[in-house]
Amino acid sequence: VLLEAMLRKLIPHRLKYFAPIGAILFLYTLMTGWQAPAVRALFSVMTQFLNNRFKLFWTGHQITLFAGLLTWAFFPLWSHSYSFLLSWGASLGVSVAAQVEGARLADKWLGHLIVYLLLLPLMLPFGGASPFSILCNWLLGPLFSLLFFPMSLIAFICPWVHPLTDFLWMQAAKLITETASWIEFTPVQVQAEAISLWAYIFLLHTCLHIFEISRRQNL
Repeated sequence: VLLEAMLRKLIPHRLKYFAPIGAILFLYTLMTGWQAPAVRALFSVMTQFLNNRFKLFWTGHQITLFAGLLTWAFFPLWSHSYSFLLSWGASLGVSVAAQVEGARLADKWLGHLIVYLLLLPLMLPFGGASPFSILCNWLLGPLFSLLFFPMSLIAFICPWVHPLTDFLWMQAAKLITETASWIEFTPVQVQAEAISLWAYIFLLHTCLHIFEISRRQNL
């Protein structure tokens, strides 16, 4: 989702660069073994390109919905994949947060808070998520987007970069583990069927669609 969000910022203003951007994301998809979140992100970036190329004027959540349904149509068995579900929810949260984020620090914090709150119901079956994750996402998100993802792509093409890339990933894992040990967080697991979690995703889409219609009518 971090990589998808970064590419989403590039595409609207640089349509001519879609081919290399799409190639990079396709390469990343192959690197991950054609995993559901990476494939969904690939379809999302392709949908955003088509939206801007043909001036469809779709909003962020509509792009997320179309990309998710397209992925689901090609891989229907992924309806049982929690990674697919969480990536869809995270992408939806990022698209909503993008509507309120601005240059101010408070706006950026509000964006991360929105993503956290929208994902919280999806995380409850796994024990929930600490509010401290908002700070971690704010601090570590740019690091992973600008350093680790590019280095992993380079290492995939140039094997001699593997030792340095593996070292950096291990140090990052140690940092995250040590940071997590400072946080006292008691997880609260809630039993939830997959169908109820999917219902929550589509309920969010419906509410956002109704909100957008009402906002346009008031303009």
